[in-house]
Amino acid sequence: MRRIVTLIGLLSLFTLSANAEQRLKNIQVTPFAGFTMGGGIKIEDEDDPGQKQTLDLDESANYGFTVNWPSKYPTEWEIYYNHQDTKVKDDGVKLDIDTLQIGGTYLGQSNTAVPYFVATAGATRIAPKDGSSDYYFGFSTGGGWKFFPTKRIGLRLEGRVLGTVISSDKTWICGGNGGAACSIQTSGNMLWQFQANAGVVFRF
Repeated sequence: MRRIVTLIGLLSLFTLSANAEQRLKNIQVTPFAGFTMGGGIKIEDEDDPGQKQTLDLDESANYGFTVNWPSKYPTEWEIYYNHQDTKVKDDGVKLDIDTLQIGGTYLGQSNTAVPYFVATAGATRIAPKDGSSDYYFGFSTGGGWKFFPTKRIGLRLEGRVLGTVISSDKTWICGGNGGAACSIQTSGNMLWQFQANAGVVFRF
């Protein structure tokens, strides 16, 4: 009897693994929306040269998409794009933040609710509404679940931490409150943000 139970268990695990591996043969496109929290940029203090202060960014909504395609089981490649409209809390300077990264996911073995870990790296574009764009190296890591109630459509829930390496020799010319011009001289540091996202998975 014990051998029979063991055999059934092994067959169940094999079937579960085979089903999960079969799903990785599909390309998945996931448009998502979410909310971005955190974020502070260190700048040079104009009134006290050599000293630094931090400009905090507003929490705001974000949206984007991911594209996943097969790699060696149980992993898959991922392209991640995200856009956020935000502003500097103290002076109201509006910023567009665009992120484009490539990396991969590691999936757990599950038939319906698939846990996963994700890590990506690429470029982050930060553009004041009234200034020029600057590009920085960025990366992200996180995890979540993919739910597949049907063969072709699923749901993706995710938490992700984003890091952007801000260089120390950039000056942004932008418009502050009332349209007044301002200069932001960044100081080398990390911009950390956290996202909570939800999306619909389309599997082809």
